[in-house]
Amino acid sequence: MAAQSLFQQGCDFHQRGLYEQALACFDRVLAKDPGHAQAHLNRGVVLLGLSRWPDSVMSLTQALALDASSALAWSNLGVALKNLRQFQEALNCFDEALAREPNLPMALNNRGVVLRDLLRFDDAIASHRQAIAVQPELVSAWNNLGLALKEAGRAEEALAAFDRALELEPGHVLAWANKGVALQAQQQSEQALVCYDRALALRPDWPDLLWNKSHALLALGQLDSGWRLFESRWAAQGTGMRLPHPISRQWQGEDPAGKTILVFHEQGLGDTLQFCRYLPWLAQRGAKVLLQVQPTLSRLMAALPGVAQVIERGQDLPAFDWHCPMMSLPRCLGGSSSDAVWLGPYLQADSLALDAWAHKLGPRQRPRVGLVWSGGFRPDQPELHATNQRRNLPLHVMARLLRPDFDFYSLQKGEAAQRELQEADASVKESIIDHTGSLHDFADTAALVAQLDLVISVDTSTAHLAAATGKPVWLLNRFDSCWRWRLSSVDSPWYPTLRLFNQPRGGDWLSVMDEVRRALTTSAG
Repeated sequence: MAAQSLFQQGCDFHQRGLYEQALACFDRVLAKDPGHAQAHLNRGVVLLGLSRWPDSVMSLTQALALDASSALAWSNLGVALKNLRQFQEALNCFDEALAREPNLPMALNNRGVVLRDLLRFDDAIASHRQAIAVQPELVSAWNNLGLALKEAGRAEEALAAFDRALELEPGHVLAWANKGVALQAQQQSEQALVCYDRALALRPDWPDLLWNKSHALLALGQLDSGWRLFESRWAAQGTGMRLPHPISRQWQGEDPAGKTILVFHEQGLGDTLQFCRYLPWLAQRGAKVLLQVQPTLSRLMAALPGVAQVIERGQDLPAFDWHCPMMSLPRCLGGSSSDAVWLGPYLQADSLALDAWAHKLGPRQRPRVGLVWSGGFRPDQPELHATNQRRNLPLHVMARLLRPDFDFYSLQKGEAAQRELQEADASVKESIIDHTGSLHDFADTAALVAQLDLVISVDTSTAHLAAATGKPVWLLNRFDSCWRWRLSSVDSPWYPTLRLFNQPRGGDWLSVMDEVRRALTTSAG
């Protein structure tokens, strides 16, 4: 068959969604005519459809080597690079495409998606609006506009964009799902569940959607159903999580007596600190409990009741009968809304470290308050960076709490936030005592926290640590709160010594600071 006939056959297969057959046709074309630029381009697009991103990059790069004027080749190369999480390189490709064809709707739309990945939300909004101006009924652009508006904190506009997408295509599953996420961020979890269920009617087994629905259920206190759906995290693409022990058998709640169970950490440090509370409960049922944790937690966890052995991530594992992800424990142990999840303080500092920190700080002159204003960023999950930015606050805002009748101590780790303190005004630096250079792991932090009267923190691991030891914690909570703090709560079923200071609206930390200052005045009085 002639090369052009094979090429046309490949195009026909592609249009019918028969990607493997299309790929075979384009390969045969290129075997006959290696300089066929359009065949390289179409082959790259087919490889996109097969999620073979590196191979797609190679084909599209070859297409551009033969014809650098192709806006479609530049645009599709941008898509492949975006899927490889090479966001800046993808943006450069979309710009190249638009330099050649300024009104290419999909390039404008995908450029907006990458700008959102780069946290350039205003630019993303502008790019999606350009795509819509060119093609007003481009549903994906309305959906992506909604996502960018949501991340920019423009909730009502975001919901309007999702609604427009659904007007154009009532069965657009992504718009239903994303509208649910936007409603949940506005503390409207009941309404979010309606959207998730509409999406699930269209795509019943979508793990990412089940994962989002689990958060809404947990936020509403519907723990039984919430924990069941929480298991979808292992299949959800958006979490980036995969079971690290797929060969061995996962414990599902069977009688554990006489069995060795490896419980391993997952997600962040705060999750480990919160959910390790279940390990004594598991040991009481007769299991020998092995605990695999992040290295900075291993020394602290060694004293956790019921744990036979602590293994740092990366160390060789001993033999075990079952494994269990730590955040599956409440489901496997029957953690429902009627079960007590607090059995008293379950973490404590080492006695020698306590003595050392008591000596270091000396006699108490005034009430001691620990401060944390920023949580860490996970470099492997840039999609969480926007949430982290909403969670954190600048040091100069936290400094509004400083007053001479309290001694304030930094508990802040992380290079960027610690640099904030180093570069702060002299009055701020003089008002915050900083011993964080002596905090090498969470066992050290626990010993310092034990010398304090109160910890004031954003939603990060140190807040969990302090609350797990029974220390009073005032948690500065963003408006689009994490599911674990429930809706409109001021206290927590997880930690009886924790008090929530909630943003009344997105980004409003000043109101939170005013409320905390009043509470400090009351406590000092």
